[in-house]
Amino acid sequence: MAEFETVRSEARDFGTAGFIAVERKRVANDNGQANEFLLIARGFYLRDGTARRRNFVTLPDQAEVLEFLIAALGAELAAVKAQPPAPAKPKAKATA
Repeated sequence: MAEFETVRSEARDFGTAGFIAVERKRVANDNGQANEFLLIARGFYLRDGTARRRNFVTLPDQAEVLEFLIAALGAELAAVKAQPPAPAKPKAKATA
């Protein structure tokens, strides 16, 4: 049976109860062969603080795949930074 081990993990909270995590995992099979891969997960926290993953993707531990992903995300980041800031929401009027 395969055994999974988390080698490294980083997470960032966003919104009211969401998070995104990037993890390096190692899996070893019964023959003792080990393989590493990256896992990117989006999830949320339950009221008791337990983290639950909603969606995730696994990526091979290959430089060309990671370079492509970094370049594509860099282009998206530049596009987001180039957008004008969202207008501030008007404050609700107080009623007497």
